[in-house]
Order: sequence, then structure tokens, then C-alpha cells
Amino acid sequence: MLKRQQQTSEFAEKKRTETLIIVDVLVPFMKLTSVHDLKPNRIVETLEGTILRSYPLSMRFARNRWIPIRHVILADSSGWVIVKVWGSVATELLRHQRIRIESGYCFEQNGSLCVTIGIHARLMICTQA
Repeated sequence: MLKRQQQTSEFAEKKRTETLIIVDVLVPFMKLTSVHDLKPNRIVETLEGTILRSYPLSMRFARNRWIPIRHVILADSSGWVIVKVWGSVATELLRHQRIRIESGYCFEQNGSLCVTIGIHARLMICTQA
């Protein structure tokens, strides 16, 4: 009986060591934000999801020139959010593409959350399989 308890405790020690290693490896990658975690008037470090819907392209006059803008619905496992995409990348977005937004800005408009891709933000289109 004593021998069996020692084996269990050795297994527990080994398991705890493995867990610490796994957590240590995942810590740098935990900056990814989910749609559920978004709050208004804050910068979104990283947001990744799939485009569910892409609205028609329109043009807005800003900074003394016409800039294309497109609204898309971005979804991940926790929900969906409206994303305003400005500039030439707005013409390249299609449904079912995976995109990653870095340094976007989240705000509230008409009672719902929106994320906009501003000057300092970055949008990457993930490659399709």
C-alpha cells in the first residue's frame, strides 16, 4: 500500500512540472483578444476571426482625398463584431477569410460595439488552405 502511494505522488510531481512548462510556453501568446472581451473606447491589441459578412464598398472623404471603406462582420468562437476597414485593403476582403487585426480601436456606435482599423492599426489576411 505504501508503494502505491509513492507512485501516485511521483506522478503528481511529474504532472505539476509538465503543467509549469506548458504554461511557460503559452504565456507570450495569451495577448489574443476574443470578441467577448471587447470593451468600448479601448485599443484592441490583437483580434483574430473569420469574416461572416462583407458589406458593399463605399467611399469617404478624409484627409483631403477619397478613401474606400468597408464594413465587415468578424466572428470568432465567442461572438461577432462589426469592423470598419479603411484603405486599399478594404477592396481585398472576402467572406470566409481569416483576418488578424493588431492595434485596432473599439468603440460603441448605435448601441453595439465596432472595431476600426486606424492609421496605426494593422490588418493581415491569413492564407487560405
